[in-house]
Parts: sequence; structure tokens; C-alpha cells
Amino acid sequence: MKPKLLLILPLPAAAIAGVVFAQGPLTPPGAPAPVMKSLEQVEPRTPVSSLPFTISQSGSYYLTSNLQFTAVGLNAITITASNVTLDLNGFTLSSTVTADGEAIRVEPHLHVIVVRNGAITGTSMVTITGAHPNRTWAAVPGGFATGINALDNDFSISECRFEDLTIRGCRTDGLATGPCAVVQRVTSTHNGGNGIFAGDSSSVTNCIATRNMGAGIYVSDGAVSACTVEHNRYGGFSMSGGSISGCSARWNGEIGIFADRTSISHCHVMYSEGTGIRGVNCSTSHCVASWSGSDGIYSASGVIAFCLAESNNRKNDGSVNIDAGGTVTRTGNYPP
Repeated sequence: MKPKLLLILPLPAAAIAGVVFAQGPLTPPGAPAPVMKSLEQVEPRTPVSSLPFTISQSGSYYLTSNLQFTAVGLNAITITASNVTLDLNGFTLSSTVTADGEAIRVEPHLHVIVVRNGAITGTSMVTITGAHPNRTWAAVPGGFATGINALDNDFSISECRFEDLTIRGCRTDGLATGPCAVVQRVTSTHNGGNGIFAGDSSSVTNCIATRNMGAGIYVSDGAVSACTVEHNRYGGFSMSGGSISGCSARWNGEIGIFADRTSISHCHVMYSEGTGIRGVNCSTSHCVASWSGSDGIYSASGVIAFCLAESNNRKNDGSVNIDAGGTVTRTGNYPP
């Protein structure tokens, strides 16, 4: 027998349209609600909306607006607990001319303190008169004593982080911190002391220090890189151990870079009132020192390699000057 064929014809579109499937309710059960956690739920933060303010518990804190401090003999913000993050939140912590306490004071024996993202301003001003290489500096003090003081006498404050800050016009140092600190993207200017001071094993990166009465950046046995210092009275960089690399020092008084037991590399120093680079027991390589009021590069023991010293006042031929009692290895310098 021949097999029978079963013919299936498609249904008309109208028939398909007539088929109705069950649907859920179309009315929302309530108002839309957030489906993600807020920042406060992820990391609860405490607002700082008035001064003086004491942070006595670990946690995260933030400024709610620009705040001006007027009290005499008090600190604007005092931190007395470890593991604290203070976010200036893009705002400015300022002082009147008569205020003389710290803008932010970190008490002794603390660790893991973070201050970030904002500005601290006193009213001190540094003025410069005269022409290179015989300029003079003068300061008119006012406002905060120190922008951030995290430096105890026994160096018990450690593991702090300071980033994305502008500190200006303090009576003494702009930022002073103890060992093992991380300082990055900080600008410190017009302070009566050092722009930035950091203790042993600290790192200072991508920072700027200008028009300070002390050194622009002073680091003890740490690492400094990609920083710029200009117009500082005592000098540009002061290093005691550690390394400095990829930095620029211009128009500083006395010495552009002063270092002891330090590796100095790929730095450019110009228009120092005194010596461009002065090293004791240092390794100095791939550096340029020009237009200094005295020697371009001076070394008492150490290594000077692939450096250029040109158009300096004491050595018009640009040659490197060495301590007669030191032992210095010179390789590939120009002029020799």
C-alpha cells in the first residue's frame, strides 16, 4: 500500500491573534525602591560641620562645607584614634590671622590615618625680593601653626596617607608626618617652615612645594619621585638616606638638592642661590645642574655618573667640583 501523507496547513494570522495567554497584574505593588546599598550603608561616615572637632573613634569622617577656624590656642580638628579617614570632600579648612593652633592634629601613638581631597589655608605669606643669585626671603606669619601635624617627637605616628591636598599659609610646616607615610599629589606653599616633611621609609610622589621658608620637601630615609620644588628659602630637596628621582628644583635658596647617603637620579636643578646638587656619600647619575650661584654638582665621596653641570657661577666651565678629601668616581660626565 502506498503510505498516506498527512498535510498540516498553517493557521491564519487572525486565528493566532485570537489566542490569549494569561498575564500578571499590571499595577505596581508600590513606589520604586533602591536596589543597591547607599554609600552610607557600605561605609558609614560621620559629618564634620563645625569646629573645633575631635575624632575619638575609628571610622570615616567628611567635611560638609567650607569651614573657617577663629579660636586661639586650639586645634581645628584633633584625631585621637587610629584607623581614621578624613575626607575634606573638596572643601577648604581655613583660619583667621589670629588662629594659631593646628589645622589637623594627629595625637601620638596612632597609625593608619588618611587625610585627602581638599585644602587647608592659613594667612602666612612668603615674599621674595632681589635678583638671582642674591635674593632674600621674608615671611609674615598668620593663621594655622601647621597644616597637618602627624609628627610626634618619638616618631610614634606611622602608616599615614595624605593625598590630593593643597596646604597654604601656615606658620611652620605645611605637612609634617612620621615614618612609613604615603604622600602623593600634595601642593604645599607659603609656609613658614618646610613645605612637606616626612619620616623614615616614607614615599613622596607627584608633589609640589613652593615659596616655603624651610626646605620644599624634606624626607628622611625615604623615596621621593616626580616632585617639583621652586622658590623655597632653605633649599629645594633635603634627603637623608633613601632615593630621589625624576624631580625638578628651580629658583631655590642655598641648595637645590642636599643629600646624604642618597641615590640621586634623573633630576634637573636650575637657578639655585648656592650649589645645585650637594651630596655626601651619594650616588648621583643622569642629573643636570645649571645656573647655580656656586657649584653645579658638589660631592664629598660617592659616584657622579652621566651628569651635566653647565653655566654655574663658581665653575663657569660647568665642571663638577669635589671635596679634596673625598673619593669620587666620575663616569661619562659632561663637561668632564
